[in-house]
Amino acid sequence: MGNGDRVSDGTESEYRNADIRIEDCTFGCQAGTLEMLALFNVQRIQVVGCDFNNQTGGPAIGLYQNVSVVKIRGCTFEEISGQAIYYSLSTNYISVI
Repeated sequence: MGNGDRVSDGTESEYRNADIRIEDCTFGCQAGTLEMLALFNVQRIQVVGCDFNNQTGGPAIGLYQNVSVVKIRGCTFEEISGQAIYYSLSTNYISVI
């Protein structure tokens, strides 16, 4: 919920979160159509050395509205039946290494 005073309705255009690093996390055993990791309204984020496994529905990582400067580095994707990474048209400057 962010800062606790409201919930995004999905139409906002300003960045709410910046300079975030998600490192050495394990995401697993997700059954359904939702993402294991969903990002929106963020800039300058790094996802480093994370493991995504056993996803039976939606994408492992979802990059949605207003996402800019994302680096996904050294992550593993195993037993993902959907997409490993989904991105929408309102994202830019994404690198996967």
